[in-house]
Amino acid sequence: MVMERSCFLLSITFLLVLQLQYSSLGTVGAAQTNITTDQSALLALKAHVTSDPHNILVNWSMTTSVCNWAGVVCGARHLRVASLNLSCMDLTGTIPPYLGNLSFLVELDLGNNSFHDTLPHELSYLRHLKFISFKFNNFMGYIPSWFGSFPKLQSINLRGNQFSGSIPTIIFNLSALQDIDLRANELSGAIPREIGNLTMLKEIYLDSNNFNEIPKEIGFLHQLETLYVQFNVLKGPVPVVVFNMSSLTTWALAGNSLSGGLPDNICQHLPSLQRLSLARNQFDGPLPSKLWQCRELLQLSLDENNFSGSIPKNIGNLTIMEDCDIVALAGTIPWSSIFNISSIRVLSLAFNQLSGSLPANIGLGLPNLQELYIVANDLSGVIPNLSNASMLTQLDLGRNSFTGFIPSTLCALTNLQSLKLCNNNLTIDTSTPELGNLIPGRQSIEWINSNFTEKLGNLQALWFYTFLLGKSNLISKKLSLASNSLSSTIPSNFWRLAYILSVNLSSNSLIGHLSQDIGNLKVVIEVDLSNNNLSGIMPSTIGGLRDLVNLSLANNNLEGPIPSSFDGLLSLELLDLSRNNLSGVIPKSLEALSLLKYMDLSFNRLQGEIPTGGLFQNFSAQSFVSNKALCGAADFRFHHAKMRLNIMIDAASALEYLHHGYSIPIVHCDMKPSNILLDDDMVAHVADFGIAKLLGGGDSITQTMTLATVGYMAPGDSMDWKEWFQQEGMCTVSEL
Repeated sequence: MVMERSCFLLSITFLLVLQLQYSSLGTVGAAQTNITTDQSALLALKAHVTSDPHNILVNWSMTTSVCNWAGVVCGARHLRVASLNLSCMDLTGTIPPYLGNLSFLVELDLGNNSFHDTLPHELSYLRHLKFISFKFNNFMGYIPSWFGSFPKLQSINLRGNQFSGSIPTIIFNLSALQDIDLRANELSGAIPREIGNLTMLKEIYLDSNNFNEIPKEIGFLHQLETLYVQFNVLKGPVPVVVFNMSSLTTWALAGNSLSGGLPDNICQHLPSLQRLSLARNQFDGPLPSKLWQCRELLQLSLDENNFSGSIPKNIGNLTIMEDCDIVALAGTIPWSSIFNISSIRVLSLAFNQLSGSLPANIGLGLPNLQELYIVANDLSGVIPNLSNASMLTQLDLGRNSFTGFIPSTLCALTNLQSLKLCNNNLTIDTSTPELGNLIPGRQSIEWINSNFTEKLGNLQALWFYTFLLGKSNLISKKLSLASNSLSSTIPSNFWRLAYILSVNLSSNSLIGHLSQDIGNLKVVIEVDLSNNNLSGIMPSTIGGLRDLVNLSLANNNLEGPIPSSFDGLLSLELLDLSRNNLSGVIPKSLEALSLLKYMDLSFNRLQGEIPTGGLFQNFSAQSFVSNKALCGAADFRFHHAKMRLNIMIDAASALEYLHHGYSIPIVHCDMKPSNILLDDDMVAHVADFGIAKLLGGGDSITQTMTLATVGYMAPGDSMDWKEWFQQEGMCTVSEL
């Protein structure tokens, strides 16, 4: 919305300036007569506009001079319409053929609107056109061949429409063309060889189409500076001629299936290269050792390829580089080289096989560093002092082997917005002064997840992050400490994180009651406290969390009724309260939760009648199983009966296989509800073959032996078969 408003205001300002430039010109009778043709053409366009929310065309009337109409500029010599610029006006409609009568038109810009259907052939009469833009509309069909009828055309922009098919080759006869933008359409096939005819071409933008080949003739474009063919279906090696286009400053082929290696002397014939993006392809081999010779390089993106080897040691000679993203390499990082590129703002060495440790003075040579990603490597040692990299906003050191204490110096990074330390072996220094006093007020941590060791029992880690987040004034925050070893109760000050959006403390060992203060999380969207040992009654204040979308308290020891206040959770889409000790009736008020898509109340002690209105019509018996005292809903009884029938069929099918489908008949000898296991999809499995018998051949001798089946463990083992199946998410029929 902000960008649209800015685009709209910029267009209005531009038009006013141009109109003031020509407002002092007089009017000649003959010119007035000729301009009636232009007037009629523009009024036809107005008639084809079906929506004009900003009333841009309100002054397009017979009582106002055409040259004073919004978006119209007349030429000083002929006093005819020379420019029509209605970009960013939010107009909707179609283009009438009469627009082709604007015979003196030099510029036509209808970009960033909602014009649709096809372009009329009569536009080919606009032989004076130099600039044409229909970007970001809804035009469709083939690109008209009559685009080749504009001998003076310098710029064509059809970006963001629904044009399909191939590029008409006649366009490549436009000898004056300097830039062509066909991004974000549905064009396909090879880029025509005739593109080599456009010797004046400086910029090519063909991103987000379905082109499959770059012709070698593109090497004839000796003035080409910008080449974008990203996110297409290009495959095979890059034509060698591209590596010799000395005029290129930007070369972006990311998001294709290009293969092969990069020449070691890639920079020899690309002396002006500033931006190189070859990410998300299938390039292989080592990185060019002479990459440092691209002295003008500002941005380098080579991630998600199949490169091998190590980072070139001389990469530090790229002294003005600002953005570097390299992946699929091994070995140690040339810290003394790469960490002395003082201009660098974004450095990503993520998802490599880099080893070693980070230098102690990592921040000294990177005063402008804003984003550092070294996630998913094999780095070890301690996290060094990063306080000198004071511009950092994003820091990801996750999925490595860092050890030692989380340094309190991280608190000095006052611009930090995202900190990721997941999957390391970090601990908290409890002798450190209260970290809450070290966190500046502008600190913001959006996502944190560290696999802390068991030394951090009693919520020492949660205590740390409570203060870390609690000192922040920004609201875009998520806290994930799932699947750790957190224990004890949730500290009371945790619920003071009034602006947190997501809380995930699932799969820990948290105990104690949930505080009524959970209602302080006024803007929270997701709360996941499942798979802990929380107990007590669910706080009624949860019902005040009007923005809550996902709530999971499953697999705890919560008891008491479901609060009737839950009818206030009007944004709720997921509710999982399964596997607790909840009792009482299901509040009928929950029928008001119109957005709820998933609900699981199974394996509790709920009773009474299941509500039948609203969302309850959409949920099957699986949402309510193992609540023995529930009753009343006809659909539930039907589904429950159907489920029981399916269980019996599954068990009978298993027995049929044991008796007749196996080479040696097997008799189970101990069929009962507790020996029939149900998985998450309520599919029955026959278990416990501890006393099963194998029936021999013709001699009818009965042999008894222990069968080596997954469902059986001999007496005395640390875990019986029922425990094993429960760990696999199964329950017995008797539990139902």
